[in-house]
Amino acid sequence: MANATDYLEQAIYNHIFRDATFAKPATICVGLTLDTPTDDGSYTEVADANGYARYPNASGNAIWDVMGVEGSGANTSDLTFTTATGDWGTVSGVIITDASTHSGGNVLLHGTLTAPRNVQNGDTFRFSAGSIDVSIQ
Repeated sequence: MANATDYLEQAIYNHIFRDATFAKPATICVGLTLDTPTDDGSYTEVADANGYARYPNASGNAIWDVMGVEGSGANTSDLTFTTATGDWGTVSGVIITDASTHSGGNVLLHGTLTAPRNVQNGDTFRFSAGSIDVSIQ
């Protein structure tokens, strides 16, 4: 997954080489997209309806672990979204954000699912433990 957005790349650059400071986000959430998210932050997130909401509070040692390569890791537990109360559409991308809602915050990382999934009424979308790989290199 580990595609950093332009926002995150610039924030890290400014933090290291300029006078700006990049503070650790207070919250990390995982969202689902209906297309392939891009570095410039363009994406179409699943509509904030039919039971969809970003997966909240997705940070900390209980959720992410370090893998054998420096700067990389994966989710250590299942990330299960709420059950769809209507059709969400075909989910093909994932975003990691610093906000729990569509209208706020920044996308930090993004990726494409290896197998898009059509989420319909009554379905539950889940990322199994180890299925979101993050590598910052």
